[in-house]
Amino acid sequence: MRVRTSRLLTVVLLAALPATAWADEEAPKVIEFSGFVDTSVFFPLTGFGTHAVSLGLDQVELDITARPAAGLTLRTDLNWMPAVNILDGLDFSGEVSLLTFDSIVEQGYAKYIFGGGDRGFFFQAGKRNAPVGTEALDAPDMYQYSHSLLFDNAAPSNLTGFFLGFDNGGSGLGGQVWVTNGWDEPSTPAHAAVGGRLEYAFATGGVGLSTTIGPLAEDKIFAMFDIDANIAAGIFTGLLNVNVATFDGEVGAGVSAVGNVAIGDTMSATARVSYLMRDKLAGAPGTAYKGLEVTGAYLFTITDHFGALVEIRGDIPDAGDTTVGAAIEATATF
Repeated sequence: MRVRTSRLLTVVLLAALPATAWADEEAPKVIEFSGFVDTSVFFPLTGFGTHAVSLGLDQVELDITARPAAGLTLRTDLNWMPAVNILDGLDFSGEVSLLTFDSIVEQGYAKYIFGGGDRGFFFQAGKRNAPVGTEALDAPDMYQYSHSLLFDNAAPSNLTGFFLGFDNGGSGLGGQVWVTNGWDEPSTPAHAAVGGRLEYAFATGGVGLSTTIGPLAEDKIFAMFDIDANIAAGIFTGLLNVNVATFDGEVGAGVSAVGNVAIGDTMSATARVSYLMRDKLAGAPGTAYKGLEVTGAYLFTITDHFGALVEIRGDIPDAGDTTVGAAIEATATF
């Protein structure tokens, strides 16, 4: 029943939003649409057992942004993706319908910046991409096909709750605090967690410190601290993440480093290394894992709003077989 309700809600939302825009003659540009289509073919080179070459539609996303009043932004990101993504370890097959709905609605929030504009104190409510680390969630914003070990296992990708802070508008000092429903959980009773982020952005990069603590109702409190930095200097872009977590007297840590070099105006190359030592944090948010990952990617532009890449990735877990896989991905945006 929940699946049917979720699908009906999605259809009603998509049908209602354009009508609202047409009806508001005083603000014809109050609603904006964007999104992307992401397709790939994955080659399991070694260590994947009987898994065959797979070609499919990875993700379709429609982003809807409305600005009905000065300083107020409403945003909904709608996703459609397959049940299984081998390289990033996603497997929604056989899960409850709530998780299926949660995977469809990537973001859904209202944000108000007091006084209007794009810089100042703000209040935000709903589900949003987690302001943790430097690694992007969606394909158009990534420097390679797959995510790092830290992104997949040691940090939240989405947070649902209330956020209060100062939006720096992309320059200078900014920060926020939040109370959320744990990690990547749309609705679970007694799973409230708290956290925050302090960041400083400058012309060629930025640094940030993020933390989440909770769920507060549990006897064993989990705490995560994540330090990130990014820099853009000429043809080089660098991203660095250091993640430390504690749970039940145990400590886990990880690091991820990404370097991207532009080759002319239409091509670039990426190298990434991530190492995670989190095997003793079983039962904590995220995944208990220990291992090394090395990735290389070559990106190129086909035409405006349409690009592709080739990636090869090797994973060396502390326990288990080494895997090597390759992917070819094409992503178009609007």
